[in-house]
Amino acid sequence: MIPPACRFAPAVAPVVVEDETRRLWFDYDSRRAFVVRVLLKAEDADGDDTDLKSFQKKGKVAGEWFQKHPDELGLGITGIELSEDAELLSKSYDPALISAAGQQLFPLYPTLAEAQLPGHAKTILRSELVELDRLWRNVDLVSFTNESGETERAAFKYYTEMARGQSHLGEHKLLLHLPPHPNLLRYTRTVLDENSGRVVGLCTEYFPGRDLTTAPIIFKLSWLEQLMRLVDELNLTAGIAHSDIRPANLMVDETTDTFKLLDFGHSRHIGGLSDNMEAGRPQLVDVQAVVVAVYTIITQQKSLSTGVDECNERAIQSFEAEIPSWDWRQHKDTKLDHPVSEYQRVLSDWVATRQKMADAKHTCTGCDNSGSEDGQNPWAATWERPATKHLVPGVVMLANGKPADGVPQAGTPTVESPLRDVGRGSV
Repeated sequence: MIPPACRFAPAVAPVVVEDETRRLWFDYDSRRAFVVRVLLKAEDADGDDTDLKSFQKKGKVAGEWFQKHPDELGLGITGIELSEDAELLSKSYDPALISAAGQQLFPLYPTLAEAQLPGHAKTILRSELVELDRLWRNVDLVSFTNESGETERAAFKYYTEMARGQSHLGEHKLLLHLPPHPNLLRYTRTVLDENSGRVVGLCTEYFPGRDLTTAPIIFKLSWLEQLMRLVDELNLTAGIAHSDIRPANLMVDETTDTFKLLDFGHSRHIGGLSDNMEAGRPQLVDVQAVVVAVYTIITQQKSLSTGVDECNERAIQSFEAEIPSWDWRQHKDTKLDHPVSEYQRVLSDWVATRQKMADAKHTCTGCDNSGSEDGQNPWAATWERPATKHLVPGVVMLANGKPADGVPQAGTPTVESPLRDVGRGSV
C-alpha cells in the first residue's frame, strides 16, 4: 500500500489551462490526474502562479485538501477549485481540462524501435502482470509467469508524468547495460502496453527489504563498505553517477545481510554532469552523497549546518577534514555494529582516496539516453484503476488497472476514463 502521505503529489511543472496557470495533481493510488485551481484572497488579477510565494501557498492548500479528502473525488471528475482555506468550491467533469494538461505534461511512450534497447531485452505485456501490491508512486509489486511456467514476482516501475518518463527510459537502458551486481536490482522485463505495443515501464527483481528511513534502523559497517565499493564501480568503471544516493534509496534485508541501491532515475554519465555543477567535480557527487547519507542514518538529522549538502568544490574538498568535527551523536533508534568513530574513519579514508582520483577521465558504456521521438504519442496507455478503498477481496487485478476476468469491480461505476482519449493515435 502506498503510504498515505505519499499518495498525492503535484506535477513537477505547472500547466496552462484556459490561459491561466494551474497545477496538475496525481493520485498515485487510483492513477488519476486532476487539474487544481486555488483561489487566494490576495492573488494577482490574472490568477497567474508566477509569484513564488503564491505558487507555494496554492500547493500547500491543495496538498492539505487531498490529505483530508483522499477518496472524495468520484470517477469522471477532472478538476477542482479550492478556496484559500482548503474548502472545495466546485468540481469539473470536463475532459478538456485533462486534455489541455496532458499535451504539456503526460509522457511520451516510445515504440521498441524508438527506445533503442539492446537485443537481450525481454518484453511482456502490461496485461500479463498481476497486481499484488502498490509499493510506492509508480511502483507496484506484480507477478507473472516466466518461460519455465513458474510464477515470478517483480517490481513494476512505470511513469505517468513527462519529467519522470524522460529519466525513466535512461534508467531502463542503464539497468540493461550494467553487468549483474549483488547490490543492484536485476532487470527482468521491458513492459509494453497491450494496445499500442509501446514501452510503458520495466520490471526488476523484487527485494523484500526496507529502506533506511524507518526506525528502528540497523546499519552495519559491512553495508557501508559494500556501498563504497559499489559507488567506486559505478563511478570509476562504468562512468556513471547515481546522483540520488540517500537513505530512502538504500534497502536492506537483515535476514540475508544484504542491501540494494535503488532508483537510477537521476543517474547520468559523469561527463554529462559538469555543466550542471557550478565549479564542482562531478566525479565526487556520489561520494559526497554517501557521506551525507551515512551521517543522516546514524544521527537521523535531516540537514547539516556545515553546508556539506551543497554540491560544490569547497564542500567536497572539506569533507576529509570536517567529517570528525560534525555532531555524530548516534540516535537512539539507530543500531550500529561498530563504534561511530569506525564509520567516520572508514568514510574519511575513502573520501581521501577518491579525491586523489577525481580528475580521472571515464567512459560510459550504455549511457546513451537518446532515442527518436518521431511518432510518439502522449498518454498512449490507460492507467486509471480503482483506489485501494474500492478493491474487492478475491478479485484479481492486472497491472493495467483492470480485473483479470474483465468484469468491473462490484460497487465501482463503469465510466470511460477522461485520460483514455488524450493524444491517442495510431502506432
